[in-house]
This record gives sequence, C-alpha cells and structure tokens, in this order.
Amino acid sequence: MYRVLIVNSDPNTVDKLYDCFSESEHLDLEIYKAFSIADALEILNRTKIDIAVTDFNMPDINGIDLLENIGRSWPNCKVIFYTDLKDFDCIKAAFRNHAVNYVLKTEDDGVLLRAVERAVKELERDLHRIDLICEANRQQELNILLLQKEYIIDLLEGEKTSPMHRKSKFKEFNIALDSEAPLMLILGRIDHHLEDIEPSAKAKLLYSIQFIAEQYFSTAYSLVHLIYERNVLVWLIQPIDKTEPWERTVVFARDTLESVQNACRELLKFTVSFSFNSNPAKWEEVSEKFEVLKSILVQSFVMGKEMILQDSILKELYVNHELAHSTQVPWTRSLPNSLAEYLDNGQKASFNSLLSYIIDTFEPNKCRSGSILGEIYFSVALVLLSHINRYGLMNNVAHVMDIDKLMRPEKHQSWNESMEYLYQMAQVIFDLRKSEEDERMVELVRRIKDYVKEHLHGDTSLIKLSELVYLNPSYLSRLFKQITGQNISDYINNEKIARAKELLMNSNLKIYEIASAVGYDSVPYFTRFFKKALNMTPQEYRNSVLHG
Repeated sequence: MYRVLIVNSDPNTVDKLYDCFSESEHLDLEIYKAFSIADALEILNRTKIDIAVTDFNMPDINGIDLLENIGRSWPNCKVIFYTDLKDFDCIKAAFRNHAVNYVLKTEDDGVLLRAVERAVKELERDLHRIDLICEANRQQELNILLLQKEYIIDLLEGEKTSPMHRKSKFKEFNIALDSEAPLMLILGRIDHHLEDIEPSAKAKLLYSIQFIAEQYFSTAYSLVHLIYERNVLVWLIQPIDKTEPWERTVVFARDTLESVQNACRELLKFTVSFSFNSNPAKWEEVSEKFEVLKSILVQSFVMGKEMILQDSILKELYVNHELAHSTQVPWTRSLPNSLAEYLDNGQKASFNSLLSYIIDTFEPNKCRSGSILGEIYFSVALVLLSHINRYGLMNNVAHVMDIDKLMRPEKHQSWNESMEYLYQMAQVIFDLRKSEEDERMVELVRRIKDYVKEHLHGDTSLIKLSELVYLNPSYLSRLFKQITGQNISDYINNEKIARAKELLMNSNLKIYEIASAVGYDSVPYFTRFFKKALNMTPQEYRNSVLHG
C-alpha cells in the first residue's frame, strides 16, 4: 500500500481526485487530503507520504518551494504536479528537483492515473535498486562493523564510560554518532525461526536487513548498526539536524520502519518486527533502554508479525517494569536455552518437539546418572518457573495445576510422571499466554471501535488509530480484519452511514451539518459517499423516512 497526499486549494478538485484514486481497483492506495499548504505540512509531519499530487500554483507558496518542503520531510516521496499552468520553464525546474511528472487539468483522468502508476513503479524500482547495492557494499562494511560492534555492545551491556572516553572511542572506531547528544535505540527481529538456514545465508539475510534500514534512515539520520546475540538487530540513530523536535524523530522512525518492513517482505521474503524508545535516551541510559526494548520484542512475539512497538507498549502488554529488567537464570546447557526461547516466543510446536526429544533421550533406561536426570528436571522446571514469574502467571497456573510440585521432583512417583507434569505445565502456560493475548487484541479492537464512534466528526485515519494503540498501521489493519472479519475502512464507513441515517431520521440538522458530524467538510463528497452506499442522496433518504 502506498500513501498519496492530494494538495489543492479547491475542495472540488480535491474531491474529484480522491474519487478518481479511490475507484482505481488496481492501485492499492491510502489517500490523504490537504486544502492548504498548512494542511499538507501537518500531514507530512505526522506520517510518511509516498506520492504527492499537488497544484503548481498554490495561494501561499509556489510549486518549487512546496517540492523542497516535501523533499525535506520524506526524501523518497514522488511528486506529481496537477496544474493548468503552462509555464514550462517552471516545470523544467521542478524536474531538476526530481518531481516525477506533471499533468494538466485539461487532460482526462486516465493521464493522471498513469502518472500515479509510474510513480508507484518508480518506488518499486527504488526497492530493487537497494537490493542490488546491498550485496556490492556488504564486504566493504564488514570490517568497520566488527570494530564498532565490540565497543557498542559494551555500552549496551552497561559499561560505564565518561563523555571524554566515549568521544575518543567514537573517533577511533569511526562511529558516526555524537557521543554527548541523546539518541534513539531501535531493535529488530526476524519473525521466523532461523535454525534451518545455513550460517552464510543467515549472515547475508541479517546484513541485508541492516543495509535496507540504513538506506531509508541515512538521508536524515546518523546511525550505527550491529547484530546482537540471538539474532537481535540493533540500530542507534540520531537526527542530523540537531534542532529537530523529538516528536518528529519518532514519527519519522515509525513510518520509515514500516517502509523497511515492506522492503524486507518484497525483496528478502522475510518479515521483521521492531521496538524503539519513544523518549530521547541519554548515553548513560542506553543499557537500561536496551533491556526494556529486548523485553518488549520477546514478549510481543505471540502478538503477530511485522510489529512496530514503542516502549510505551509496556502498558499494553501489562509488563511489570522491574520484572522486565530481572536477571535471567544463567543456563550452561543449550537445550534449556532453546526451550526458554521457544516459550518466550510462543513457539509451541518447537517447544513440544524439543521437550519430547529431551524426555526420550534422557529417560532412566538410557541415562543411568541420577545427577544428570536431576539437572535435566530442574533445568526444564526453572525454564517454566522463570517464565511464570516474568509474566505474572503464578495465580492462573495454580488454579489449574499443583504448582508446589514444580520444584519438588520427589512428589512425583516416577521419571515419566515428572516429565508428563512438566509437559502439561508447559501446555497450560502456552494456553494462558494465548488466551491473554486474544483478550488483549479483542480489547484493543473494542477501543478502536469506541474511538471511531466517538470521533466520527474528527480524525479516524489509520495513522491516527494506530497511534492510539502503539501498533503500526499495516499490522493494525490486518489485526482488525482478523478479529472482526471486516476491513477497518469498511467499519468506519458503515459507522458514518449509520450515524448519518440516525441524524437524517431523528434530527432537524441541515445536510451540511450532518456531513460535518460524520467527518465530511465537503457536502458534495458526503452526498456521493451516501448515495454510493444507499443508492439515494441524503435528502432523498430523509424524504423517504418522513413520507413513508
């Protein structure tokens, strides 16, 4: 899906273009309307725009100035001038500033649609260009990344350094960040299990994700990236413009990460999720922020794929902040480590398969050492207990199973009984986590519906709704459809129609007042919207109700 911004001071022109793009079935577009430069800049500050369709000769700014504004906000945005201006010297200047095309208002809608199609193809070519450059630069960057990685990891793991020491090390390792300015920390994960991928292919995949992100961020941000243990991707970024408001940094990061997700899905055939801090982090706080974002990324695994989560999501996940920072049991065997990872990530089938392997491999007839069997039992039991404590599941588990047996193997009659107990305990945990996540998602959808009903007259865009629940727009759209069986846009339109019908039947409000009450500034557009849904105009509907 690509976001299109229509900018024109004539509401009729805006509505006409909106209808033209909305009715084009082969273009997957999310459309925004701006009736002034101020409206356009407000939208550009809030969300990424892929294609802008704008008049060349606006009342308060000319086309070249507007183009420069768009370029500063979203450098990859394609611009189409829709104008009756025939000053081709100005048009040439626009092309020198990388506008995609221009269309005269005297030309038919097909010409404009083809211009938008060309812009979409150009955006898609940009994705493939990134893919080609990625491999060519991979080897060149590996050496510098290795030099940077060890020092950055020390900072992430809590090494205390003075500003002077950091400044010296940043210069020595060519770390392109300000050692004193605050920063944003972004963590990423691949939404797939990578055990079956060859190490060389895995390394190439992780590097490709990093390179894609760098291509999108480096136009406006300084950044350093690395791969942390367990395939956690890490970016540390700072705006090049030191005066940039932090709110703008958050918006840019959120929407740019969505572009990174789209590129990874299209080019690499893998999906990725991200978490990042919503408030600026001082270097002295980096380690703490890192632990919080890691916790969020792990705990959100069961929520789905292609997530973009700010640390504000903690209140949505009901995570206790102290527990999120608690020290994990220092496992010394790889099997318990893998069990813990599967349990944290909600990978029930992988967990059950590995636990069955442990039960079959280390049962008493094959393993005569009582101390090894004891270690196996307590290792698995501690994985379960640690998870129960971190997610606050103790009371719920205790309602289903005898929790006292968990750390007391002598209460079991045999090895097989003790292993069956652990297996059943794991199933209870998985079921409780799934139930809690389902309830949270249902509650999230309920909140969206309540907000829409209360704000039909205001902003009900997908961007606004996604901000309310700290999810990225694409994921929210899929989640809403999954839970309700209905597209979120269809739900909003149905609510607007229902409210309009209620007001037409039970009030003396004028048509323009009803249009405004359901979020339409343009009466003609509201009339077309209403007629498309009910095959009659608002006035015809009111007459039919009043006169039977």
